[in-house]
Amino acid sequence: MTAISSVNRGILTVLLSLAVTFQAPLAVGADGGSVRIQDVRLGKGGLLTTRVVDLQGRPMSGQSVEVLHRGELVATAESGKNGLVTIVGLRPGQHEIVTSSGSLPCRFWAAETAPPSAISVPAVVNDASLVRGQFGGFNLPILVYAGATIGALVVGVHAMNSADDAQAANARLNGEVAALEQRVKELEPPASP
Repeated sequence: MTAISSVNRGILTVLLSLAVTFQAPLAVGADGGSVRIQDVRLGKGGLLTTRVVDLQGRPMSGQSVEVLHRGELVATAESGKNGLVTIVGLRPGQHEIVTSSGSLPCRFWAAETAPPSAISVPAVVNDASLVRGQFGGFNLPILVYAGATIGALVVGVHAMNSADDAQAANARLNGEVAALEQRVKELEPPASP
């Protein structure tokens, strides 16, 4: 390997790391924008109280609510009067509160360790008219990072191929030079005494 190919590999590694790091926000909303994870203060015994509302903020009763931890279902309940749901036995950590057409990424905290910004009753918007894009809609930063990553891969592979081609050509020329030197030695007349 030459110094050029190791430098290109370093650049490629940095570009790929940046692309992976910056293309995935913590959560993506239906409009393609980043969604901040909501800090939620649990009550005694891991009590979660949440409210299911529509897009206008009106409470919705009779809605199924699930709590997921790392994609695994940990609790389920149905919203009652005023859209309220209570679930006990939850532990601190990152969770998602999910309804039939809405979700809220949360970080649950024990009451004594919750940050001051944590809320006690998060609201989950549940509305059938809410439409989600597979990738959150058009997202220019992700396209830019993907383009930069692909460009870096192309440049890196081209540089490695060019370096390998140059090494092969150099070895071939060295072999030809050695053969010519041998031929010249054979053609030289013997030295006179």
